[in-house]
Amino acid sequence: QGTDPEQGDLSASAFSWQINFHHDTHSHDEPALAGVKQGTYNVPNQGETSDNVWYRIILTVKDSQGLEGKDSVDVFPRKSTFTFKTIPPDLQLTLDGQPFSTPTDIRSVQGILRTIGVISPQRIGNQEYEFSSWSNGGTAQQTIPTPSTSITLTATFSLILSIENLIDSAIAYPNPATDWLYLQQNDVSGVTLQDVVGRKWSMISERRNQSTALYIGTLPVGMYFLKVNDNTRIQKILIQR
Repeated sequence: QGTDPEQGDLSASAFSWQINFHHDTHSHDEPALAGVKQGTYNVPNQGETSDNVWYRIILTVKDSQGLEGKDSVDVFPRKSTFTFKTIPPDLQLTLDGQPFSTPTDIRSVQGILRTIGVISPQRIGNQEYEFSSWSNGGTAQQTIPTPSTSITLTATFSLILSIENLIDSAIAYPNPATDWLYLQQNDVSGVTLQDVVGRKWSMISERRNQSTALYIGTLPVGMYFLKVNDNTRIQKILIQR
């Protein structure tokens, strides 16, 4: 409410609002809003992901003689902490596309959308791991709102390949392949296919003489990892579609 000794309560036309979004040492100004006494402002839940942010709301009231009064209020966000871990420890994850090592704590403004992801596969020494699951469920890469309380997110990885566990006899042909890919390997107990970012793709498979035929004609063009398991050992073969 704005009042003037001579004019009393001022009408909405006397009011002008300015909202400034501050980040670190600079600010971004919203377009000024005039002609309203009150309203609401919805804070965006995406965009700036830094926790060093706040808003300043400035109200200017001007009477018919051009005299004005000004007041402001600063609004600071509530924050929570993401604690990121991996099993086994010391693997890398990504937040908003940026890789980081675990374990680590990251502060975030409550309600802001963050995209968590994994780097898969990745190697520790002579052992290679692929992403298996998040403690909160969901896919390898997912966008989640910063919760109202701090949270621990753990990404579990599975051992895929040890240098001593290669299956030398596994052969996939033709490579590159267009429709059918043939796998020549005895005692195959499982075959999986994933792209270079860790997403798994389904295949139609059938046994043809001494080979396993895999239909990949519906896959997008690109590079894939074919993983062949004989119950005790795993071999990963890079194929091109």
